[in-house]
Amino acid sequence: MILIAESGATKTDWCSVSKDGTLRRIRTKGLSPITLSYEGMKEIASVAVPSVNPSGESVAEIFFYGAGFVSESLTAPLREILGMWCPFEGFLA
Repeated sequence: MILIAESGATKTDWCSVSKDGTLRRIRTKGLSPITLSYEGMKEIASVAVPSVNPSGESVAEIFFYGAGFVSESLTAPLREILGMWCPFEGFLA
């Protein structure tokens, strides 16, 4: 499965593409490291990811495009949160 998220300060659009090509979408509150705490971001992701992946399919890749993630100190919390579903080595801000 591939997970894609595009986020600003007010909303995040999530989409998953399963191995069989099925698309699932959900819109949540925005994931801004400037306006949300770690717990706030974790709460949003913990609802969103299972909603677009109800079968629990293994997530092979995550593509996250977000406003406000301009430094390692701001990207690290989200990298850790998203890493709960997909371990990865690199993260581009």
